[in-house]
Amino acid sequence: MKKRITRICILTVCIIPLACGQQNLAASVLASTPAQSLQSHAHLPVLPSILSGTDSAILSLPSIKNSSPWSELPGIITPDTNTLDTSDTNTLDTSDTKETEQENGTPLNESGSLSDLDYPFQKEYTDQILLSFQGQLLVIQQDHNALSLYLYDPLKNKILHTAAITGAIHLDKQNIAVSKKELRLFDSDSQEFIYLNSRLKETGRISLLEPCIRTPLITEDKKWIYYFASDGSGLKELSTADQSLRPIKSGLVENNFCTTLQLLSDGKILAVNGTGSEQNSYVTNFIDISANEILRTIPGSIQLTSQNDSFGALYQDGLMEALYQIPDSKPEIRELVLDDPLGYGNLMFDLDNRLALTSIQKLQESTSDYGSCELYYYDLDTGKNTYKTSFSLQSGSEQFVGSPQDLVYLPSIHMAVFQFKHNYSHIVLWDLNQKTELTQDSADYTTKYYFSDQPDMEGIQALKDRAEILGKQYGVNIFLADDCKREFPGYHVEPVYQTRLLKESLSLLEKALSSYPDDFFEQLNTTETGKLGIYIAGNFSTVGNNNPDHANGVYFYEDGSQYLVLNASNFSSLESTIYHEISHAIDRYAKIAGPGKGLNDYEDDVFNQLNPSGFSYDYSYRTNEDKKDLDFTAASQSGNIYFIDYYSKSFPSEDRARIMENAMHPQGIDYFQYPPLRKKLEYMSHFLRQIFDTGKWELQTAWEKTP
Repeated sequence: MKKRITRICILTVCIIPLACGQQNLAASVLASTPAQSLQSHAHLPVLPSILSGTDSAILSLPSIKNSSPWSELPGIITPDTNTLDTSDTNTLDTSDTKETEQENGTPLNESGSLSDLDYPFQKEYTDQILLSFQGQLLVIQQDHNALSLYLYDPLKNKILHTAAITGAIHLDKQNIAVSKKELRLFDSDSQEFIYLNSRLKETGRISLLEPCIRTPLITEDKKWIYYFASDGSGLKELSTADQSLRPIKSGLVENNFCTTLQLLSDGKILAVNGTGSEQNSYVTNFIDISANEILRTIPGSIQLTSQNDSFGALYQDGLMEALYQIPDSKPEIRELVLDDPLGYGNLMFDLDNRLALTSIQKLQESTSDYGSCELYYYDLDTGKNTYKTSFSLQSGSEQFVGSPQDLVYLPSIHMAVFQFKHNYSHIVLWDLNQKTELTQDSADYTTKYYFSDQPDMEGIQALKDRAEILGKQYGVNIFLADDCKREFPGYHVEPVYQTRLLKESLSLLEKALSSYPDDFFEQLNTTETGKLGIYIAGNFSTVGNNNPDHANGVYFYEDGSQYLVLNASNFSSLESTIYHEISHAIDRYAKIAGPGKGLNDYEDDVFNQLNPSGFSYDYSYRTNEDKKDLDFTAASQSGNIYFIDYYSKSFPSEDRARIMENAMHPQGIDYFQYPPLRKKLEYMSHFLRQIFDTGKWELQTAWEKTP
């Protein structure tokens, strides 16, 4: 039988959700802009102990599509890498821990383990950065083009060394870094690296031959510099010995967004990001420098840190991933899995000391303000949360605003420091020597990181079994991993093999399905459509020019089957996507069940009467996207709010889908304070009770409980 597709609906989300696509196919798509964020939006439970699998001291060679960004970087650990003997690094005998006397600063918690330091060079409205240097705290303050550097002993409240430098040196860790026993700064005006020794005395400068874009990278041995030339001539390698230049293939469109991100594997691999020359979107490329070839391209940006042959990375692929590899500890790539997703926002890897630090702010119960802050120390060798503490964000008359910044570990005194920037910059010292800071948490917060070409098949099979149970419970079919097909009308998708992402997606799906009446999906299972199929996939890409580039989800009706495809890569909007796409399944059911009950489809002519006088829908996603008409939307800041956003004005079905997803999701209920939107929801609720058999339904459904 020839494939026949009767309709497609598409939704795009920017700051407010929007959409584009074709209306002549039978599908409904929810899409979003590819904004990469280090914020996470779902509870991430600690995974159970990892299942047995193939261990490898080197990463997989390039071959499989949609594999991990790390699975195709053979140079991150290379056969000729010499591991360092650091077996005694950061070894602590906690059984004989000594308490540290703190006299400098104001205690912030009952145990006195946290102190707001009264450091002698504190200044009002001064921007500053904290680094660990030579076992002490290095504080760099900036006043226009003037930098003041202080090597500071926080225990003795003593300035050890100072320096002053003038130049266009941006106050971030890309332009200011510790390189072995030296401090390295980059002056963007003079286009030169400046080196200071342990006493903050200048030891030398290395200049570029031409202006560059943003900050270049230089190898630890100072032999090679990598940069994007400002004249658009591309990525280059500069030899500092003979000033020779070699062009490097970047795979990027040469513009001011190009960035040399990080050198990995002892300078053998270069990570760069910018606009991809093929994808026309922001990407990160990993380049084998000696072979001058791109090993891997992944969408979006990554936060990377490296030390010798070790690396740490923060990368969002559906859920936030905190990956690291310390070869002389464990050969495989590990993933640090935090209980609270907010912890990823301030996570800092310290590869030298094999630890990670992070902070999480907690909301007060009675208000929407942050009332306290928790600090965490993770041992990357054991995976344990070794130290933890908390403190109030209100200290006397002082209110700490924002989150802790520049978390730094000082190994010489086994303490950590961080700062709050508000009026005065406050430096806070966390004394890890105090027994009160030790946790009794024996859980391992790390797990082996599996690649898509070598997935955790036992874990995936367990999730398939769970999906089958959920499907039988709710009357749907759920497909994931290799059971998910790749080609859909107008879209190509990739299966998801990340067990944590699949687990969290199934949990959200179960929550969403349970929000509907008990027999709701059984009634959607008609002879014309069959059971509702649900595919959990990822990394949507368009086929053709009429669909949005970044889809969150899609609903299809074709060949007597109905199914929705969920983009787990956009996990933060997954729950609302489910509600949105199920609304389109309701529209399909209305077309089937309505006429038998004397109703015409969803009675669009009646529904239209709930809109402003003279209004008509665009009936085109592209027209709707081009117009971006905000009149009568919540963004118009007027009293007459008839639509959630301008995408709601594309088709009546999309108007209803946006209303339903917000009525079902707690974050959307505020929209229904506007009488026109509330009237639409009331009409929809009444109509659904006419076309469905409500004998087993509660007096109020989830969408009818909206206040």
